[in-house]
Amino acid sequence: MTAVNHCFVPVTFEMDVSHVVNIEPSVSFPMLVTLEPEQKRDLVSFRHMDKSKSYDLKVLPFTPHAGRKLPEHDLTARYQWPFGGDVPRKLTQGVGGKQTHLANARYSFDFGMPVGSPVVAARDGVVYQVLDGFGKGGFSKRYMFRSNTVRVLHDDGTTAAYAHLLKGIPVKPGQVLRAGDLLGRSGESGYAGSPHLHFHVNGPYGSTQSNGVLPTIPILFVGDLVPEEGKKYGPFGAK
Repeated sequence: MTAVNHCFVPVTFEMDVSHVVNIEPSVSFPMLVTLEPEQKRDLVSFRHMDKSKSYDLKVLPFTPHAGRKLPEHDLTARYQWPFGGDVPRKLTQGVGGKQTHLANARYSFDFGMPVGSPVVAARDGVVYQVLDGFGKGGFSKRYMFRSNTVRVLHDDGTTAAYAHLLKGIPVKPGQVLRAGDLLGRSGESGYAGSPHLHFHVNGPYGSTQSNGVLPTIPILFVGDLVPEEGKKYGPFGAK
């Protein structure tokens, strides 16, 4: 079994097997695997032990995670407000918002703001994915996966998503960001009914779901705040 990492950052995953019958693996399980960018690696081979008998093997589902370790959220981390400018912005949908912040997306935050408002890094990290080139969106299933989005890897293995951006994102995968660095402009691309910034952090709490997506996790902003719907916050640097 061979794996290749075509990402701009390292990826790590834990691999395990179950229901092993008449098969001998070349390594011990579970195994923790880290692949550097563009690295190709032979992970494991299996030997059919008694060829006069049948064999069976099941590899358990696994999800690669950006970074050199599995996510372990730094509970001392405090996130800056992920937008610039000189005025506060209203939180239009927060934790457990009934429109779209359900299930895996529960711990998400939507800040309403005009198209073109600066979106900045809420925490130091490395850009590991950029989705760009989509135009205006709307509340239709055809826009569900058409959000201009930047995803940033933090040093604890968690990742932040900045979504519904204006096309023409200025950052590239592999780029190092410091909190406050510009990473895009607000828009309404993808599944969005009005211009806003969707922000969330994915991390380790709970198990990965059947679709391989890590859940959003509870976070605290500067001042130990969890923003509440209808109230105004920010911009970057505001306490």
